[in-house]
Amino acid sequence: MTSQKKEDLRAVRSKKMFKEALLELLMENPSLSKLTVQKITQRAELNRATFYLHYEDITDLLRQTTKELIEELSDKLDVMVHADFIEDEYYLIRFLDYIYENRKYIGVLFEQTNFE
Repeated sequence: MTSQKKEDLRAVRSKKMFKEALLELLMENPSLSKLTVQKITQRAELNRATFYLHYEDITDLLRQTTKELIEELSDKLDVMVHADFIEDEYYLIRFLDYIYENRKYIGVLFEQTNFE
């Protein structure tokens, strides 16, 4: 039996709020040089200590956010690639829906030069 530690729901919520704050701020102004931890924490309505509990710096937050988005896209694409012919359309629609629902975030991340 594998023992997996479940992540604290408060931590999950905090990370989600920081991620959303980061992406909202980048949609308003895509310049990373204008982004500060203070702006992110204010937008997320959390404090700096909570930010640094989860991330080393803004680059770490951006890296983790990008990684999560790519993993989600990859998972959806993987399911679609391995689906039977009958289910292909269903998974393609789910994949395209995901891209549509997250289009602003994906666009913001692709605009960043360090996204590569």
